[in-house]
This record gives sequence, structure tokens and C-alpha cells, in this order.
Amino acid sequence: MRCEINRFDNVNKISGEFSGAFADLGTFLPLVLGLIALNHFSPQGIFLGFGFFALFTALYYRRPMPVQPMKVISALVIAEGMSLGMLQASAILMGIILLVLAYSGIIQWMAKQLSPAISIGIQLAIGLQLIWLGGVMMSETWFIGLLAFGLLFASRYMPMQYLVMPLVILLGIIWQYYSGTAPSFNFTQTSAWQLSWPSIDEWGSAAVLLVLPQLALTLTNAVIAVSAMAKDKFPEDAAKFEPQQFAKSSGWANLLLAPFGATAMCHGAGGLAVQYHFGARTWLAPTIFGSTCILIAIF
Repeated sequence: MRCEINRFDNVNKISGEFSGAFADLGTFLPLVLGLIALNHFSPQGIFLGFGFFALFTALYYRRPMPVQPMKVISALVIAEGMSLGMLQASAILMGIILLVLAYSGIIQWMAKQLSPAISIGIQLAIGLQLIWLGGVMMSETWFIGLLAFGLLFASRYMPMQYLVMPLVILLGIIWQYYSGTAPSFNFTQTSAWQLSWPSIDEWGSAAVLLVLPQLALTLTNAVIAVSAMAKDKFPEDAAKFEPQQFAKSSGWANLLLAPFGATAMCHGAGGLAVQYHFGARTWLAPTIFGSTCILIAIF
């Protein structure tokens, strides 16, 4: 009997890692697919960037730290049809800024100036924004949206709760495919994967148009707020979750991977919250996500 219970617990934990690994796709996919389908950037470069960053995160933090596109930069690049050089320049500049703030100790000083209420307020604002966006998406197909929401809510009271979310996503994809409502993207014009470097003009434009609008969100949500949340959820590993650690990991990832076609990337408090909610607890979740991204890039 005890063996059966242990086996059941192990299955539930592993399913939680799988479920949590892909719990942040609602933020990840729209921006990534937009950069590939609308801006025609190399999918290999973008997915390899996320893959390597996620695998490094799994090794470095040993916990489910999310890896996300920088939202302001990605959204502006998509909306304004900016070049790959602009995206790369913004990622490299963000990497340099984060590393300077981390190694100088300034980011630690900044974190002490912000009260916990500000970090909680940032998390609340992001949560409310995602609720609103979810409601807008559900309004297009109320029946399917409410059915999916009901299943996810009911999963909180099911024994194998973490298996429900992947099944809901899979059923949604199958339904969209056979109903003909799946979005249509043109991936035939994407550029080949190659090493490139921004032009001189692109550096200045990226600094003003992309880096400055992104910087405040990154420092608060992707460094300070995620540090506070990680310490709260994993207090036994609190020493690894100081703000400068997140600034270093994001900084080096952007600085090293952007020349190979990766987009601007960071961690995020909202991503950590949703991954934790759906069962991610260990290094397995970012390893699963990172490995999947690399497989997508290869094939």
C-alpha cells in the first residue's frame, strides 16, 4: 500500500514538472511566433537562445526559474516591424546594463529601496493584465474558453491535478486544427540562421526606442520581484535568489546569445508564479522546456 502511494506521489510530481514547464506558454508563444512569422527572424536562433538559457537556468538555480522574452522590446519590434539588428542591439545593451548593475552592487541597493509592497503590486498588476487578456481571448469562443477554465479550476481538487493542464492544451490544439479556427502564419519567409551584428545606426535607435522603455520593467519584475517571490517559495535556497543573481544570469544570456539570433530574454515573477502553481518545483521543469526548444530548433 505504501509503495502504491509513493508511486502515485512520484507520478504526480513528475507530471507537475511537465505541466509547470509549459505553464507560461501564454506569454511565450505570442511574442516568439510574432517575431518569427511577422518579422521573419530565424526560428533556429530564437529557439536555441531560449533552449540554452533555460538549460543554464536549470543548472544554475536548480529550481523552476522562468525564461521569457522581454515583453516591451518584443512587442515594439513586432508592432513597428523593426530589424533583427535592432533586436540584437537592444538585447546586448540590456545584457551590459544588467551586468554593470549586478557586479557593481547597484541592483542590490535598488532592491533595498523598494518596499515589498511595490513588488507585490507589480505581481498583482501583471496578474490582472493576464486575466484581462485571457478574458478577451475567451470571448472569441466562449464555450471552449469556459470549458477549459472549468477544467483547470476543477483540477485543483483532483488527485492527478497536474496532468490536466497539458491535456487541456492538447485538446485545444486538436479542436482548433479540426475546426479550422487555428491562426494562420506564414513561416516560409523566415531568414536563415546566421551569426550577425547590429549596424552603427541600430545601436543608438535601439537604446532610445527599446532599451529605455524595457529597463524599468526588467529591473522591477524580472530581477527584484522575481527575487522576492523565489525566496518566498523556496526559502531553503534563499541565498541563491538575490537580485544580483538574476541580473547576472539574464545579463550574460543576452550578451552571449543575441549575436546568434536570440531575442532579448529575462526571468519574470509572473512566470514563476504560474509554473509553481502548476507543479514545477525542481530543475526538471526548465530542463524539459529548454530541451524542447532545442529540439524545435534542430528539427
